[in-house]
Amino acid sequence: MAETQPLTTGAPYGAVTTQPVYTTTVVQTGPPDNMLLGILTAFCCFWPLGIAAVIFSFIARDNFDRGDVAGGENAARMSRILSFAGIGVGIAMYIIIIIVVAVTLAAA
Repeated sequence: MAETQPLTTGAPYGAVTTQPVYTTTVVQTGPPDNMLLGILTAFCCFWPLGIAAVIFSFIARDNFDRGDVAGGENAARMSRILSFAGIGVGIAMYIIIIIVVAVTLAAA
């Protein structure tokens, strides 16, 4: 029979080995602050509501950075509402302008 030898890895008997420790880091992301939507509304559709939407998105980001999640969500919601209202007003203005130009050209 073959001789068996103790399994050693160079550590003395009685050495303590440690297992790898896995840690989980939770990164809390804020609510979407709708910054891009506000900027596009300001440049493309109706700038007064777009600027207000951008201001509210800054407020949302600032509130979340301070730890006020509820305040950040409320400001983000207001930013989204103002952006959509600005898009609606801008589309309505473009439609009215197209109709006025078409009627003016047809009458001439």
